[in-house]
Amino acid sequence: MSYILNNPGIVWGLLLDHLQMTLLTLIIATLIALPIALLVTRFQWLSVPVLGSSVCSTQFPVWR
Repeated sequence: MSYILNNPGIVWGLLLDHLQMTLLTLIIATLIALPIALLVTRFQWLSVPVLGSSVCSTQFPVWR
């Protein structure tokens, strides 16, 4: 807690960086997920491959 109180400028800068990255990720995820959800709603047979691929994609590690 003392680090936060002693370095408010650094903490606020890092917080804003985190919020920007999180918001960007949320926007990208929404832009990908919304059209897929609309397709699955219209074409029910797509639910199995979409669900299967989404489950598989969570198993891959994130490469940097």
